Amino acid sequence: MKTFIKNKRILFIIIYFFMSISCKKDDDFHNVSIINTWKLISVISTSDNQTIVVPQDINISIAFKDSSEVICHSVCNSGYGRFTIKNDSLNIDCSLTKMACPQGIEGIDWESIIRSNIGLVRKYILSDEKLTLKTEGYYNLNFIIQK
Repeated sequence: MKTFIKNKRILFIIIYFFMSISCKKDDDFHNVSIINTWKLISVISTSDNQTIVVPQDINISIAFKDSSEVICHSVCNSGYGRFTIKNDSLNIDCSLTKMACPQGIEGIDWESIIRSNIGLVRKYILSDEKLTLKTEGYYNLNFIIQK
């Protein structure tokens, strides 16, 4: 009987060891939270799926904070507000300042794209270090983590 109990303890220790090394936390893998600062890299037209890449010299970002606060920076305006998440649904209420901005590069008015779509976000998709904000507007917004 003592041998059986001893073997049972050894078996338990072995099983515990293998379970502990195989069940790593999600943080050990590429678990990215929306709570981060994100840089806009492209927009995708919701009507024809055309992708427009944001030029390198334009810095448009959005930061989601633990406190459900959101901070938005467009081409020449910024603002803050609140966001709510439920499952994969996302709502953003961000009030941006309204300073006049020069017309965008190559005729693209990045300021208007952000202003007219950020409040229409309804869903988000996280994939590795990429965030896609799906909107009910004219453009979906693609971001990467701002380093």
